[in-house]
Amino acid sequence: MYRVKILLNDLVEYAYPHSPKQKAYKAFYVEYIDKKFKSKHGDYNPKNKHIRVFNLYRTEDQLVVTSIHELAHHINFIDDTSHSFEPHGQEFYKVYKKLLFTALDMGLFNKWQFANATADASAKMVEDVVAATKDCEHRI
Repeated sequence: MYRVKILLNDLVEYAYPHSPKQKAYKAFYVEYIDKKFKSKHGDYNPKNKHIRVFNLYRTEDQLVVTSIHELAHHINFIDDTSHSFEPHGQEFYKVYKKLLFTALDMGLFNKWQFANATADASAKMVEDVVAATKDCEHRI
């Protein structure tokens, strides 16, 4: 878990290098829980800024992508000034894409690893990101 926390903090630093909110973006907890769920791989609790990742039998790439997904929820929550937090709204997907592109640029995984890591995710979640990576292949 400690390694994941460091990786996610590095991701925040690279994605938001000059943000005055960087300290708040890094103020979260990560926990990997050895439980199996069919309906979800992770969750984020905005009350205690707690990221939980489940289904630990999956590949490391899948666990990293899930962790990034939950980090996107955290950043989206921190940025939500309207207090109308939508867990999978348009703003969430903007943050998630930014984090994924930064992770790709950092070499945390490549586009094929990302595609494999999200193979069991809903098509809606992956569609925008995969389309965007096709437009930005020069960055990979």
